[in-house]
Amino acid sequence: PQFPQPVVFRQVFQAPHGNDPQPIQAPLMKIGFDGALMSGSGSCVFGLTRDERILEKGYEYFQNKYYFVRKTQILNKDEEKCRK
Repeated sequence: PQFPQPVVFRQVFQAPHGNDPQPIQAPLMKIGFDGALMSGSGSCVFGLTRDERILEKGYEYFQNKYYFVRKTQILNKDEEKCRK
């Protein structure tokens, strides 16, 4: 199923590649994520997708490669209010 809002796959890592996000960004894009970026501080690399299958595939690929791998979802303002 597809989510109404983009789903974020976030990979936080101890940068074995220095500040080069390419070793993580390239697989995210190859898996099919719509975008893959490094945070401004360089502490995480994240991918964006609306497709849950791509999210799961990315999660499976990275979960045993890095210590901290999480799946998250972007909430719109109405969803955010409901959670408070």
